[in-house]
Amino acid sequence: MSRASIVTFAFVGALMGCSAPAASADAVLRRVVTPSGIVDGHGVRWAGAGSVFTGGSLRATRRGTLVTGSPKLYDVVRDGVAQVRLPVPRPGRYAVVLYMANPSPPPNQRHFAVTFGQQRLTPDVEAYAPRTARSPTHAVAEVVVTGRVLRASLRPLRGRPVLSAIEARRLGPVDMPEVAPVLADQFDGPAGSLPDPTRWFPENGGGYPHGELETTTGRPENVGLDGAGHLVITARAERFSRDGITRDYTSARLLAPLGIRLTRSFVRARMRVPSGVGLWSAFWLLGADPVPYPESGEVDIVEQLGNDPRLSYNFIHGASGPRAAPDAWQTGHTHRSSRRLDQGFHDYAMRSVPGAVEFQLDGRRTMTMTRADRPVATRWPLDRTYNLLLNISVGGDFPGPPLLSTPFPARLIVDDVSVNG
Repeated sequence: MSRASIVTFAFVGALMGCSAPAASADAVLRRVVTPSGIVDGHGVRWAGAGSVFTGGSLRATRRGTLVTGSPKLYDVVRDGVAQVRLPVPRPGRYAVVLYMANPSPPPNQRHFAVTFGQQRLTPDVEAYAPRTARSPTHAVAEVVVTGRVLRASLRPLRGRPVLSAIEARRLGPVDMPEVAPVLADQFDGPAGSLPDPTRWFPENGGGYPHGELETTTGRPENVGLDGAGHLVITARAERFSRDGITRDYTSARLLAPLGIRLTRSFVRARMRVPSGVGLWSAFWLLGADPVPYPESGEVDIVEQLGNDPRLSYNFIHGASGPRAAPDAWQTGHTHRSSRRLDQGFHDYAMRSVPGAVEFQLDGRRTMTMTRADRPVATRWPLDRTYNLLLNISVGGDFPGPPLLSTPFPARLIVDDVSVNG
């Protein structure tokens, strides 16, 4: 769950790959739209365009307060780009990341479709120029390339397509399978029963690091199935003692010890969050490797505060500085939905490929982050293994304390959870 202050990102989506043509067979290919190429903020070389990009024209961006560790990637975009033809060393399944910045002043929007051969990227790309701190946009895909050229076409839906760079990494042969399911739970079972104990483990305790006010338990009062295919986590206003400490609230925090690698994964939950000041719902991943936080990493697929039922948050946490005494860094995005998230179920998802991650709400891209865009002098945290958590917290330094008007009991209702990795 989130730490420190929020850094606002615009829509970002990821697609991987491309370096110089002379690279080894499975090297990452990195190309920018400019003829001469660049060195990014982490010292990685991106080769020049060559004949990879066609259509449109080069245009300097108004970078301003662009939030990225590699601003040179976005100094120039190809405005109106129509085709990408990237030579690859050999056929295979490739992870692809598209990089772009909107060169226009706000409130301009670029909305376009991207198709790789016969495969259309979903969701379509939305590249905004927000009024606040500007961020680059990305889009992530896995693409099967049967020949020696990775081909993409970009079709305008609103405004003209823009592109700053492309990155592609060969994952394996053409017949390489998609990521395998490691968890699929639809929470079938009788009302009042606990979730599958071979999948979900309640973390009992309190005194969590952000001033949360609850004691978490595995009691049926705090966690169980409703008999209609839902998991229900319930926060209650009640005095409860554990380990000699009495607190005024109880809730539940469930851990699924999956140990999944986020180099290639898709994680999704369909949930209905509660509303009310001081309530803090979270569906998130915490590093499972035997190293201390923040080196272990954290990924918040969604954090939602009952203070504002239309806002959701995505965060990535990692380490910087010396490994013996690392500092924590985080980056994140605030997304305002057109619909209240406490009314009906909504899909929250995360897709990752090596070096890039993408977050979605109801099938719409809300944030992405790439290895190139992380802050300078930080370490990329998504090469590690992670466990999955679900919980409601009460109070803490993110939402603040509950009010007398905050409704209790408060319920996080989960329709299903699936993890491929």
